[in-house]
Amino acid sequence: MDKQAELVYDSKSVLGGGIIWEEWSNALYWIDSADKTVCSLDLETRDRRCWTAPDVTRSIGLANDGGAIVGTGKKIMLWDLEDEFTPIAEIEPEQPNSDLTAAVVCPDGCLLFGTKEPGNGAGRLYRCQPDGKLNCISEEAPSQSTALGWDADRQVIASDMFGNTLYSYLMDRQVGRIAETTVLLKGFSRGLPGGSCLDTEGYIWNCRTSGGSCIVRISPTGEVDQVIELPCSNPTSCTFGGEDLKTLYITSARFTLDDDHLAQNPHEGGVFAVTVDVPGLPGHRFG
Repeated sequence: MDKQAELVYDSKSVLGGGIIWEEWSNALYWIDSADKTVCSLDLETRDRRCWTAPDVTRSIGLANDGGAIVGTGKKIMLWDLEDEFTPIAEIEPEQPNSDLTAAVVCPDGCLLFGTKEPGNGAGRLYRCQPDGKLNCISEEAPSQSTALGWDADRQVIASDMFGNTLYSYLMDRQVGRIAETTVLLKGFSRGLPGGSCLDTEGYIWNCRTSGGSCIVRISPTGEVDQVIELPCSNPTSCTFGGEDLKTLYITSARFTLDDDHLAQNPHEGGVFAVTVDVPGLPGHRFG
């Protein structure tokens, strides 16, 4: 039987993304990159809350102190899950037009994130330590690093949305740089690559946005293993949650969809869930 995705919350996000599951409170957190919004949903009570960040939100991850680490505009900020946003790093102050893209908390408690510059396709990958110190680990990152994730073999999973390509980067932790780059999946016909997460077998779950309307499971060597249809045109990011880590939670976006389409598909921009067979990897915490 084909796996069926269900609507978890009709958030109507313009550009929802960055979703994470916080196991201590059994809550989802995600951002809307169309504005400065961070949202949460208590999965037991279904209560939703939203906050306004100091700048446009780009990413969110969990932190050791029970809060979160948030990428906003050109700054990395600690967030107490209430109203306090504390900047710890500024990104490329010498490049006024650059901006953050995706981010992921690494196994060592640091934050890995991408940057881009409008129009020229430039991109870099950075590592932010808990004290706010930054170091560039690659100056040849995808122009739109919409998916970042870690697997058990020191690999960074990243996607180039406009190039319709999913990459694997092998990290050399001794020198703190990218040591090897491998193309995992290029030119897949369903949409473009959005956010990703990984399961315990090392497979990558990748949202296929820009009309892809599905999430795909990709083997560590780049073969498409499963395709799960979704009731949304633009799935954007995904995370594992639930006690057994077998539920995929998926954000979506209403961006670029016209009024006629939205009238016929009112749940676009919602948060969806689908149960899978292989559990996901738990998220790491910053700090």
